Amino acid sequence: MHEQTYDIAQLSSTGNLSFLVLLLILAGVLLLVWRKSMPDAARKVSGTLMIGVILMFSWVWYKAQSANIALDMKEFELDVPFYGVTLPRTDILSAGIRQWDRNEEPGLMPDLRSNGIGMPGFQLGWFRLKDGRKALVAGGQGDWVVIPTRQDYLIMVTTDDAERLMKAL
Repeated sequence: MHEQTYDIAQLSSTGNLSFLVLLLILAGVLLLVWRKSMPDAARKVSGTLMIGVILMFSWVWYKAQSANIALDMKEFELDVPFYGVTLPRTDILSAGIRQWDRNEEPGLMPDLRSNGIGMPGFQLGWFRLKDGRKALVAGGQGDWVVIPTRQDYLIMVTTDDAERLMKAL
């Protein structure tokens, strides 16, 4: 079997707007840092840190547009910014893979973000679900697919082709 790829759903307009607003706010803070009266060394350090944060969020926004899942006979790879994971196919519990309906399974709703990015229209990273389980979440707009693993966490992704992904897994 050759490698197959499945795109993680593109960010919604709300997700894109959230990133744009965040970057504009960070640029405003950078401007304030440069204009504020402070020692030159403090201004340089603060400005450099702000530029780093702006570049990091810009990179996440850019990479989120091309996030995907790659499958072959041996591996499952979730290619997302910062939180990508590669697992042996044997670690995927195929019997539990399903599409998630928020109304039917409210316990799977991401609740507490332990490490990641959560904003309107976009979630990425490690979350504690309402039912207490741990999940690696990569979602924008589209249908949610829940992928249980032997690693004691779920992988939850959005895709425009949930049926095809579930069939391949």
